[in-house]
Amino acid sequence: MRKARYRAIYVNGCPVWECGRCGRREPPGTPEHELAAHEATCGQPAPGSSDG
Repeated sequence: MRKARYRAIYVNGCPVWECGRCGRREPPGTPEHELAAHEATCGQPAPGSSDG
């Protein structure tokens, strides 16, 4: 399975990061380590987590 990747997109003229796997969107000021943490875990079931 390929690793999830965020891509820069524009929504209503505003830049946002969107996860290519699950579609989760983050504001442009999101720290890179937070984006990387999501990319590393997206698509893998996390204990006690119900989001997907």
